[in-house]
Amino acid sequence: MTHPFEIEQETTLPASPEQVWDAIATGPGIESWFMGRHEVEPREGGTAAMDIGGNTEESVVTAYEPGKRFATRTATSADGRFVAFEYLIEGRDGGSTVLRVVHSGVLGDDWQDEYDALRRGWPFHLHTLREYLTHFPGRTGIPVFAMTPTGERPPQQDPATGSTPSTTSPAPC
Repeated sequence: MTHPFEIEQETTLPASPEQVWDAIATGPGIESWFMGRHEVEPREGGTAAMDIGGNTEESVVTAYEPGKRFATRTATSADGRFVAFEYLIEGRDGGSTVLRVVHSGVLGDDWQDEYDALRRGWPFHLHTLREYLTHFPGRTGIPVFAMTPTGERPPQQDPATGSTPSTTSPAPC
């Protein structure tokens, strides 16, 4: 069963609207504070792609108003699921900018767990964005994706000796 959702977050950032735009509406900018690799075709109707560990999610750019509004939406899947992001930018006196993020869509069967993870994740990501704009404006971060295997694995052999390390503790003397 699917379930619609909407998460709204607002934060004041120590950056100009142009700096915030570069961070939220360009591939290198998004990579500097959000997870994965990103590509953005800079126009309404263009493609925005996010790749996390070889899993690519494409969406359509539904709004592209430089310095003001950027929005994307994935296609609707057979079961009705989709995800949309909208970023609204408003400059303030003193060189700061208010960013409002609306993350919405339709989640699947595990919607409660998914929603909870998304709701808890946004404050973390916005904190990272604030730190990026505070300490590294104009620089590009490089995303790193690390994985660890799960489940049973065969023991590794020591290349020098060809032996398999023991998993038992030595007997006391």
